Amino acid sequence: MKKLLILIIIFAVLVLGYWVYQDSELKKEKEVNQLIDDAHQSLNIIDSHPNKFIFNNEVKVFPAHSSNRFIAKSSEL
Repeated sequence: MKKLLILIIIFAVLVLGYWVYQDSELKKEKEVNQLIDDAHQSLNIIDSHPNKFIFNNEVKVFPAHSSNRFIAKSSEL
């Protein structure tokens, strides 16, 4: 009887652990999907304003001081 009870408890812990894992993965997926949707909305807002377009000849690239990355500056911003 004790062995059966121990097996049931181990099984319950494994099922609960798997359920918690799946729940956390689902929350992460929802968060990523929300970020993607927000990015698409932002891009749609930017694309809908043709006056905010930056032409290639107006963009200047300067090296950043603290790293090897570059910063783009425009007179339109």
